[in-house]
Amino acid sequence: MRVIVNPKYAHLQKEIEEVPRSFQNEGDVVYDGRNVLKRISLGSIDVVVKSFKKPYKWKAYRPTSRNPESGIPEDAF
Repeated sequence: MRVIVNPKYAHLQKEIEEVPRSFQNEGDVVYDGRNVLKRISLGSIDVVVKSFKKPYKWKAYRPTSRNPESGIPEDAF
């Protein structure tokens, strides 16, 4: 994973690079839904970090047209 740190926060470079590895075990949960927000202390400041969950793949067949000759029932749309 590539991590780019704003020069303003260069003094926290090592702590920021550790966040992806320690996210599951550290911090206080602020929101837990499809994504998770946690408050984590980095040095002397608190930050809120968002963990994105991968969207699931649609498993349903969704044709692009309503061609009656396709053999797909009309109520499938």
